[in-house]
Amino acid sequence: MPPLTNVGLCVAEKSTAEPEKPEGAAADVGMREIEDDHDVRVAYAVRTHTGLVRDANEDDFLVDPDRGIYLVADGMGGHNAGAVASKICVETVKQHFEDNDESGHSDGDDDDVAADDLLAASLLHANDAIFAASAANRELAGMGTTAVGIRLRGNMLTAAHAGDSRCYIFRDGELIQVTTDHSLSNFLRSLGRAEEAAMAETTMSNVIMRALGLEPEVEIESRAFRVEPGDRILLCSDGLSDLVADPRIERMLMARRFTRDELADKLIDEALNEGGRDNVTVLIVDILDAHAEDEEAFDAGRTLRFVPVEDSE
Repeated sequence: MPPLTNVGLCVAEKSTAEPEKPEGAAADVGMREIEDDHDVRVAYAVRTHTGLVRDANEDDFLVDPDRGIYLVADGMGGHNAGAVASKICVETVKQHFEDNDESGHSDGDDDDVAADDLLAASLLHANDAIFAASAANRELAGMGTTAVGIRLRGNMLTAAHAGDSRCYIFRDGELIQVTTDHSLSNFLRSLGRAEEAAMAETTMSNVIMRALGLEPEVEIESRAFRVEPGDRILLCSDGLSDLVADPRIERMLMARRFTRDELADKLIDEALNEGGRDNVTVLIVDILDAHAEDEEAFDAGRTLRFVPVEDSE
């Protein structure tokens, strides 16, 4: 990701216009919990590529199956400072779980809020570490990183993020974005300033409103829901999502003729075919039936159980 562009926003008063749904935003719905517990296991594939324009890869990722942690970080900053930021993020998150969750699992209380807090807290610690490193070294000043991560405990998934790296879930042939991009264009849309948002999307698409390490404090957005065998989770940096449209990603995730590793390669190739102007990282996490053979365990014939918030009580 290129260095973050600083822009000034003068908001005299909030528009009374009805905000339109942002592009790159999660649907404004709640999730009805899957009632049945499933005995699941996980298989994953991860790929990262420098792309065709950048000299260095400032993306990083974390895969820790024992603790159920999967994360993608997309660094930003000059002189390869972005690579430092994303590495600090990955190392800090990993260390936080080692220090606070030595067993790699919960203590059996199925406390969704606690799981949510632990993942979000690890990103807050990463923010502290990156900001401190930036302040201590002039060459690293202004560095930061987006981050999107998930934690799996049994069939409960918690997703947390800051920035525009994304988490998707694919079920029953449908790709649904779980996270919302913390972009300038989405921020303007939330104020009802649609024309300015459209302009920002075309001229300042690299501007994000939230990332780790840029400020002493950052807000981490998170949500938790149950998964079941057949679910496919995709974490990616914007090197994929900026270049490859969601419908195309959806069709590729639907393809049963590819192994996970082949699919990860295909997604990278697709971004490169579209110009590869940024680093690109994809991390695929498949939720499998613990008792089925690998070939039988992935079943795309599922429906993601989203329902409106008011109907979920």
